[in-house]
Amino acid sequence: MEAILLNRLKWYIKNLFLKVYKKFGKRQFDILVSLVLLFFCMPIILIFSFILMIENKSFPIFFQTRIGFKDNEFTILKFKTILDTIGDIPSAEVKSLKIKFFSKIARKTNIDELPQLFNVLFGDMSIIGPRPALQSQKKLLSLRKEMKINGIAKPGITGLAQVNAFDMMSDEEKVNFDLKYCLNISFYNDIVIVLKTIHYLFRKQPIY
Repeated sequence: MEAILLNRLKWYIKNLFLKVYKKFGKRQFDILVSLVLLFFCMPIILIFSFILMIENKSFPIFFQTRIGFKDNEFTILKFKTILDTIGDIPSAEVKSLKIKFFSKIARKTNIDELPQLFNVLFGDMSIIGPRPALQSQKKLLSLRKEMKINGIAKPGITGLAQVNAFDMMSDEEKVNFDLKYCLNISFYNDIVIVLKTIHYLFRKQPIY
C-alpha cells in the first residue's frame, strides 16, 4: 500500500513540475538562456553586422515574416546573407544560389540565426521549439495545423527536428519530430536538445 501511495505521489509531483514548467518555467528558461547567449555572442553579432554590411552593401539584418504561436505572424530577425531580390525561400533551396564569402560562413556556422535571440526576448520565439515556417510553406503549415502544433509551443531557434536533421527531410518527418517534442515538453528534454544543438554545430552539418 505504501509503495502504491509513494508511486502516486511521485507521479503527481512529476506532472505538477511539468505543468509549471510548460506554463511558467519555459519562458524563464528562454529569457535566461537568451541573455547568457547574447552576453557571450554580442561581439560576434557586432563583428558580423559590420562585415555583412560591407560585403552586401546593405543593412545587415534581414526582417522576414514567419508564422508563429497560434498561427500568428511575427517578424523574425536574421543576418542578411542573400540578396533582397531573391525573396522568401526555404533554407533547402538556398544551396543553388551564389552567396558571398562571409555570408556563406554565417550560414554554415548558423551565426545568421543569432539575431533571433532578440525574438526570444521579445516573446515571439522560444529557444527550443518547431522552426517557424514561411508563409509559402503551405504543406508544412497545413500539417502543423492538423496536428495543432502551433497552438502548443512557440517556434524555436532550434528543436528536435533540427538536431535530427538529414538531407532533404520531408515536411511529414519534420512535423513528426515537432509533434513528438510538443507532446513531451520538459526542462530535461529542453536541456538535452540544447546540448545536442551544441554538438550539431561542431560537426559537418547536413542540408535542412
